[in-house]
Amino acid sequence: GDAVCIFPEGISHSSGRLEPLRTGAARIALAAASRGVPVRIVPVGLNFQEKAVFRSKVTLAFGPPIEVSGLMNDWREDEAQAVRVLTTALADHLRDVLVEAEPTTDVELVNRVERIYAAARDLPGSPEARLERRRLIADGLNELRARDPHRYAQLYAEGERYIRTLGRFGLSDAMLGREVPWRIVARFSARELLLALVLA
Repeated sequence: GDAVCIFPEGISHSSGRLEPLRTGAARIALAAASRGVPVRIVPVGLNFQEKAVFRSKVTLAFGPPIEVSGLMNDWREDEAQAVRVLTTALADHLRDVLVEAEPTTDVELVNRVERIYAAARDLPGSPEARLERRRLIADGLNELRARDPHRYAQLYAEGERYIRTLGRFGLSDAMLGREVPWRIVARFSARELLLALVLA
């Protein structure tokens, strides 16, 4: 009746992607189910905002439970095949709750694109909605990098320029398409006027 937490990759890493799963988790679940234990596996995704930073914010995503009892006939006929089927299902379900992005470069780009996209379209800001958008964006960026590395590099450079421009004007992604508060306009104008006087 208790919950057991298993990290099915079987290694410690910081790749930001799901590594190939070991078969241990599937073997444990199937062996327990074959002895009459009602086993359900709940996939959990740990999505760090800044994985390399201590105490980074993290979004935990829980997928629908996987019922192990449905594989009992397969287990009795061919244990190895049943283990492979369950391990593949585990990997697929984990990918549904993970943002697979390289932590030192891609995660920030994924977050940036998601913020711009959500702000421009005034989309819901719930953790579920943000996570799903980030997951789809990360998948798209991974595909783009594999298919067209040059275009990916251009996109990354454009994102860097965009961030520098926002910083220059003291703006945030959320201000896109909206009226900028007068305090920000006044602060920017005063700073630019001072700079112009110094340059003059």
